[in-house]
Amino acid sequence: MNANDSSHEKESGIQLDLFTWQSERIAEGWRHLEIFNFEKAEKTFNEVQRQHKDDEECAFALKLCSQWKDIFELSNRKNSSEQTSFLFLQWNEIMFPSAWGPQLFKKTVLNRIIQIARENKVFYISESISVADLLVKAQKHALAEKEILNFFQSNEKSVALQINLANIQWNLNKIKESRLNYLEALLTNPSEIAVEIIENLPLAKIIQKYGSEMAPAWGWMQGELPLFEFDKFKHNISPSQKGLYLYHLLIQAEKLTKQGEIKQIISIRKQLKEMDSDLYTAYFNLLKKRKLV
Repeated sequence: MNANDSSHEKESGIQLDLFTWQSERIAEGWRHLEIFNFEKAEKTFNEVQRQHKDDEECAFALKLCSQWKDIFELSNRKNSSEQTSFLFLQWNEIMFPSAWGPQLFKKTVLNRIIQIARENKVFYISESISVADLLVKAQKHALAEKEILNFFQSNEKSVALQINLANIQWNLNKIKESRLNYLEALLTNPSEIAVEIIENLPLAKIIQKYGSEMAPAWGWMQGELPLFEFDKFKHNISPSQKGLYLYHLLIQAEKLTKQGEIKQIISIRKQLKEMDSDLYTAYFNLLKKRKLV
């Protein structure tokens, strides 16, 4: 080995040491930010920037420190009902790079917003976003389900929130509970349901093909929804509510078939055929498979 080789190895070693020091100090700065210690984070990032003025991650981190220090100070001056929505608006507008440090801080801030919302007993962050939505963003689906179920104990169910609950339960593999919530929402107000938000893809395809009003009947026919009689739909169902009415004809048809009430079964099947011949044909074919006709 000549002198030049030795000199080159020493220089490379120094560069590697400097790079390692730089990386470790930046990581340390992000860890300070993770616990909202803005002063230590700024001090650490400034130390790196004095040595490496062109480090883009360090420059972004210092900007983020300043931004969120001010944001949290402003939020502390707001009342409890405004605090969460203000913080979420700021969090949602800031672009976080995909690197480890920024994503760590992004996740930490989101969890802090959720914590503040729950401490202040705030459910709706905005008109269309709830604390359950934030929990889903934080990959905490079980807690999101619990928040919605608790909310329903003292508040009326909205179709949008019930679909949200059904989606969460679908992702938790709570298939039975999920299908019941999809079904109730579809029976309550099918016109409010946007097919693109349905996470049960087989059910979404049924809605696309037959429409949300007819989805309960066709959903049961294709094994994606249960045949379940909710108390609130037992009375005053009119044929003008076609989807709901047909669904209940199927309920009655199944009950009467089990009871062997031949005359009433014929009457129900006749109504099915008159109102929707395609649905009647599908139901008749199902009965043939079951050897009931």
